Amino acid sequence: AGTIVGDMGLNGGVNTLTVEGDANTAVTGGVFDTGGQLTINVTGGKLSVTNTQGLDSLSNPTELIAAKAVNVGASGVLVVGADPQAQGGAGQNTHFSTSGASTFANGAQIGLTLQSLQLTDHTYTILSTTGGGTLQIGTFGTAIINDAPFLYTATPSADASP
Repeated sequence: AGTIVGDMGLNGGVNTLTVEGDANTAVTGGVFDTGGQLTINVTGGKLSVTNTQGLDSLSNPTELIAAKAVNVGASGVLVVGADPQAQGGAGQNTHFSTSGASTFANGAQIGLTLQSLQLTDHTYTILSTTGGGTLQIGTFGTAIINDAPFLYTATPSADASP
């Protein structure tokens, strides 16, 4: 149980970022990986990813954070950042593109941190699969998403279509 705040630059190679602990465990910051072989595991506690872009090199931002897998356990919380005013109002948010097997267990929670004022309805895609990537989804827990700012209504959903 503890708190870590700061950006995590993992560079290339095969990397794993694991957050495990109780409700008092929190890791907050940008996640940058240039190798596309990053595995994120949130088995317990909370991971708040603040960057709304990834990197395909040390200096070239991309819209996606390329990863091998994102796994959120039953007592895990994944919070992503969204900037509705970015790109001329088109919006931008944390978006993982995974090439391996990703899982959101029954009870896994997703949260959203708005980095600017949202003026219209938005749907944010936070994870999509590419290549042979797969996604297994249970029933989302709603405690964190229900804490959205009082002016907004947030609802997690999954589209299992290919």
